[in-house]
Amino acid sequence: MSNGTVQLTTERLILRRHILEDALLLHQNFGLDPEMFRYSGWNPYASKEAAEETVRQFMDSYDNEHFYGWAIEYDGRLIGTIGAYDYDPETDSIEVGCSIERKSWGNGFAGEAVRAVIRYLTEEEGIRCVKAWCAADNTGSRKVMERAGMTRVSTEKDALEIEGKKYDKQNYRITMLRVRKAEACDYEQIMKIYRFAQDFMIEAGNPNQWGHFYPAPELVKDDIEQGVCHVIADTETVHGVFALFRGQEPTYRYIENGSWPNDEPYVTIHRIAGDGQAHGIFRCAADYCKSISSNVRIDTHENNATMQRQIEKAGFERCGIIYVEDGSPRIAYQWTAD
Repeated sequence: MSNGTVQLTTERLILRRHILEDALLLHQNFGLDPEMFRYSGWNPYASKEAAEETVRQFMDSYDNEHFYGWAIEYDGRLIGTIGAYDYDPETDSIEVGCSIERKSWGNGFAGEAVRAVIRYLTEEEGIRCVKAWCAADNTGSRKVMERAGMTRVSTEKDALEIEGKKYDKQNYRITMLRVRKAEACDYEQIMKIYRFAQDFMIEAGNPNQWGHFYPAPELVKDDIEQGVCHVIADTETVHGVFALFRGQEPTYRYIENGSWPNDEPYVTIHRIAGDGQAHGIFRCAADYCKSISSNVRIDTHENNATMQRQIEKAGFERCGIIYVEDGSPRIAYQWTAD
């Protein structure tokens, strides 16, 4: 069930429902400042009357569980607004927009608010895709969206005309990734992802873990047929892949320079890779595995510093050294719910 506009709190900000007293401040600090609507052409606070009517519309909409509109407070003072609009149930998507008064620019408030709202919409409201747009010349807005984890997906030439001037429109999106079992039709995309990962590791100084030979096509096809190959996808394409195994991993029976936290049943992540086009591939796979098992294990090469950071960031404990089938060492990790 959707909850609509609930109060959100960040490290520095309070995102709350609008009150009628907001209207005067919005008129003074937003409606009268041309910089506030320079790249949007949208000024619902141009007059005191318009600002009051806009705020009343916000307040009247709070009974709608699909309405999202917040006033942004810092240190007890209204400094901006943020909202999400035009929810599309067919694509499970919504558009977000944020505005911060000019004298508060440069403090990271917009990014902090946008991140909080994206997190709320996706994690609490269960909306899969959050979209946004800005004029290409609006570098501040572009940075806010990119730092919030959004990806630019398209540019529309001269799509915005504001006070007689045309701007390119840049469209951004963040889509929550989901895990599913791979199908035969995913094979070509999976192999492209593995090739990207191979190239990335070689260029990053880790040429020995996978090279250009692992995982072999026959192994990938077998993973799919056996139902252990899982893909990580958004609404449009597959961005990541991993193999998920239940039961005892033979190479984990012996561990040196440490020990496993317990001997309880576990699942193992192998052959994880992403296409470089989506954020949070490892986190998505790890969260999925954590949801089905109280213990999750994984190993990686000592030269794969990127994967080590991702594993440790996801809460895995470094346990020791194991040896894979060819006898080469790997750093072993485990996450446990206890």
